[in-house]
Amino acid sequence: MSPKEKPIEGLEPLEDAIDEDLAHFMADGLT
Repeated sequence: MSPKEKPIEGLEPLEDAIDEDLAHFMADGLT
């Protein structure tokens, strides 16, 4: 679920932050 799929007004910055954290978390898990 990306912010683009479920745009919730006011939560987009939070969603972006979560996506970024998740991306780093997944990247760490893959390395």
